[in-house]
Amino acid sequence: MEGMKTTRRLSLLMLVAVTLLSCIRAGDFETYTARPQKGQFVSGSYLEFRIPVEDTLTPVNIEIFARIHSESGLVELPLRFRIGSPSGKWYADSLSLQLTGEGKEMFSRSGMWRDFRWVYRKGVIFPESGTWYIQAYHTSDVRVLEGVGELGIIVKKSREL
Repeated sequence: MEGMKTTRRLSLLMLVAVTLLSCIRAGDFETYTARPQKGQFVSGSYLEFRIPVEDTLTPVNIEIFARIHSESGLVELPLRFRIGSPSGKWYADSLSLQLTGEGKEMFSRSGMWRDFRWVYRKGVIFPESGTWYIQAYHTSDVRVLEGVGELGIIVKKSREL
């Protein structure tokens, strides 16, 4: 009898897993990551993401994620993005990504790391095909942002019309 319950549970879990995986279509999102050299995000240095763009018609959402060491004392991640187009035009954007919230955890734990995620832009349509560059500089007053293990950009096809 116990074996049948276990088999049913496993069958149910497999059904749920297959259903969830079928909702994710290939090509719905791309992830680009960069790690600071020697684990230190030093003032004046930058992390670069190269985003190949072929589709200039479909809107995408752009998200940012960061992996921060659990013992880091950071409360925000102050960044400046330099965004370069394939034709050589450059744009800039300043961000202050909060690592703390009002009474709610803004991260998920992954061992000794805290993984954060923010929506950066929704409904972006890249005006040019080719490789776009995003360079992330830290704009903190301190020379080294301690505990930044990884920074990343997620580009997802937008489901909003």
